[in-house]
Amino acid sequence: MAEPVTKARKPRFTRGRILLIVSLSLNLLFIGLIAGAIWRGPPPRLAGPSGEFRVIEHSLPEPARKILREAFRERRSAFRDRMREVEANRAELITLLRAETLDTAAVGALFDRQQAFWMTVSSEAQVIMLETIEGMSAEERAEFAANLEEWRERKKRKPPPPPREKP
Repeated sequence: MAEPVTKARKPRFTRGRILLIVSLSLNLLFIGLIAGAIWRGPPPRLAGPSGEFRVIEHSLPEPARKILREAFRERRSAFRDRMREVEANRAELITLLRAETLDTAAVGALFDRQQAFWMTVSSEAQVIMLETIEGMSAEERAEFAANLEEWRERKKRKPPPPPREKP
């Protein structure tokens, strides 16, 4: 009696198929992450230099810039607490604006608090900046002045941005 011949079954998932599935899965994951980041947009900045202060910071010589950054890092928790206050004020403003009747006095008081807040932050930033400049040598201050002057000249040559379209 002859033995029945059994065909060797080919494995369902070969190494090549497994690698292909893993590769496709990773590609889909990365595409999803990129699409999500684009859809969401950049994260909001809660704190950090802006406007004119950013120009000043970037115009500083590198050693002074490091000192300035370190001074702000040391005060980071205080600034972070203040930025939470700004967010709370913004939420309060949104609530006031959505009310059936506008409470002008409350909105005015909120604006006064915001103005006082920004004056305090500005004053503290100026103190830190002054301390940084006091620690600079004459050569560093001259480099700082030259960098500020160069920025001013570049700004003069740069055309203004086009007007924003209303949505």
